[in-house]
Amino acid sequence: MITIYPGMAFGTGRHASTLLCLRALEEVWDEQLPRSDSPWQVLDVGTGTGILALAAARYGAEVLAIDLDPEAVAAALENVRLNNLLDRVWVEETPLTSLRQQFALILANITTPDLLQLAEALTARLLTEGVLIISGFLTEDVSRLSTRYEGLGLHRTGFLTHEDWGALIFRRP
Repeated sequence: MITIYPGMAFGTGRHASTLLCLRALEEVWDEQLPRSDSPWQVLDVGTGTGILALAAARYGAEVLAIDLDPEAVAAALENVRLNNLLDRVWVEETPLTSLRQQFALILANITTPDLLQLAEALTARLLTEGVLIISGFLTEDVSRLSTRYEGLGLHRTGFLTHEDWGALIFRRP
């Protein structure tokens, strides 16, 4: 169980794109992530309230949750505290392009234009055999997004839909 105080940020877990990310996270957790003895290093881009970061932390990951909106960062920090996950989730107001660390799993539930613009930066932050889950787009944008990310060398391994919204799962070979 995850407690969420939304504040002024996006993402209580009820929106279709958030539900899709949560379903995709559940699908890939045991089956697609590279094997490791230490906790998965996960990046949540555009964290909003932190719902996806909190879910990944509940699975045992160590999560860096980033957002450019100071209200989202404040809401996510509060939710990390409410869920007693301060030792597993770090929330920062950091642009994706300033990160150098690579991650086994990246979650990005953001708009189509942002997903297209940040495609290279997201791909660059993904470890070999790592998994990228993107959502926040309508199903009509699937082809454009798939083409963009596959063109950067990722393999599409999954596609989920709910109420005209989509989520794509990619793996870096």
